[in-house]
Amino acid sequence: MRSTGTNEYVPLASAEDLKKRIAYVQQSLPPSLKDDKVVPAIGAIIARAILQGNAAGLRAANFKVDGEGEIAKLDVPSKLTHGQLKAFVQTLLSDKSAATIRVNSKNRRDPRILQGGSQAEVTLWDYLSVYYEGKYRDIYGTDLAIPSISTTISDEEIAAVLSVVLDYIIDSMNVMPILTSDDTPSDGKTTFYIGNNTKEPTRLLLDPKSKVVIPAHSDKCEWSGDNADLLRIFSNASGDKAATVSSLVSQSMGGFSIGLGFLGKISIGDNKALSTVVKTAASQVANRAALTSLYWAVESRHRAVELQARHPQ
Repeated sequence: MRSTGTNEYVPLASAEDLKKRIAYVQQSLPPSLKDDKVVPAIGAIIARAILQGNAAGLRAANFKVDGEGEIAKLDVPSKLTHGQLKAFVQTLLSDKSAATIRVNSKNRRDPRILQGGSQAEVTLWDYLSVYYEGKYRDIYGTDLAIPSISTTISDEEIAAVLSVVLDYIIDSMNVMPILTSDDTPSDGKTTFYIGNNTKEPTRLLLDPKSKVVIPAHSDKCEWSGDNADLLRIFSNASGDKAATVSSLVSQSMGGFSIGLGFLGKISIGDNKALSTVVKTAASQVANRAALTSLYWAVESRHRAVELQARHPQ
């Protein structure tokens, strides 16, 4: 099949496993966000995507599955409201830890301390530290612009911070691996298939166990370099659609003010900034949900076909 190497990626084993990951992520956030409704809502959206993709893959392999029945068992909300997103970002940007890490990111742990598996899991502050150092790359290998140090935060930086936080939340749910061409990834040399380039994503830099090596070519119904680019194309299209729809309805949100400790107080009261928040969240969550669903559709079909080959009827 495929190699995961010495630092083996351990996929989700069940829906219950995912629920535990969602609970873990929520508890790993700053105290002010631990009871926020956004994390379980995102978890439900991603869980739905996994179940739908898994069911589609099994049906393609002629297995009978009740995908909708499993989806109905999810006991967390599957929608994100504007109010929830507004409150989430307000709390996130006003948390003093965020302001501290903005100017003191050099205290971050060495990025590869997880290599041996003996240290604590990657934290939100690891993600934000890489961002504030100007070195953050999403799972597609896209570099986020280096943030400016000033007493105001631009719409673009609000979107970038939110993007990094959403990456952390979804990555930590362990819904899918980073697909690579090499068991020992190297920036500039290894192909990272989700983005179809040689730029190592921050997720893999922080957690070397998050990778799975796939072949460049394959005549089986599995992930390979031949079809992995479908992930990027399909998920980006879904994200673009969600962003377009959300931007049409987000202009009615009210403004709010936040304090950033010694950085002073800023107001996010104009419709453009608020639209940026909703548009970013809608686009990214839809993008990652589509990515996850497609990954599991192909993966579950491949596993089912392998099972049928080993145990023919």
